[in-house]
Amino acid sequence: MTMDAIVVAATRVLEREGLARLTTTRIADVAGVSVGSLYQYFPNREAIIGAIIDQQLDEMLAAFRKLVASHRELALEPTIAGVLQGLFEQSRAHARLHVWLYEEMSAAERSEHHARTLAAYVDAVAAVLAERGDVVVEEPRAAAMLIVHATHGVIRSLVRSSDAAAAAAMIREGVRMICRYLAPLQMRSASA
Repeated sequence: MTMDAIVVAATRVLEREGLARLTTTRIADVAGVSVGSLYQYFPNREAIIGAIIDQQLDEMLAAFRKLVASHRELALEPTIAGVLQGLFEQSRAHARLHVWLYEEMSAAERSEHHARTLAAYVDAVAAVLAERGDVVVEEPRAAAMLIVHATHGVIRSLVRSSDAAAAAAMIREGVRMICRYLAPLQMRSASA
């Protein structure tokens, strides 16, 4: 319970006050524990940041899986639009936090966890691509890797922006790009 309180407190400090104010003293104060107690659970600030990163990666993956499951039966375009918009909204909910966490990922030694999480995204997308009859790809896993890494980069950049109109336009164009890649003949006949 104390460990969770420390992670929650650190997350609050990071979101509200920024990385510069994320000190073990400040975290302990917000968590309502002594600095000594904090050090019983975490050896340093980077370990706390690592715990936050782990938590956020796990939450984003769970949200992604839920989005995929809830949109799985829809036509291709609404499926892609729903998943991309949902991921963007999930990321925007913790925008400040995610910006700082990406910057701290290698210092907190969480790059490997991030890579495993992206691989789990790829697995989920590849499974969906392999089962859909409206998708034309030769290698579902390779297509999934391309889609996941491209959209991950776009969403990361959109989270840093405060331009809602630009973000909406990027999501729409991302949906069009992915749909044209996955079902080029379908998209041509729909636009004709």
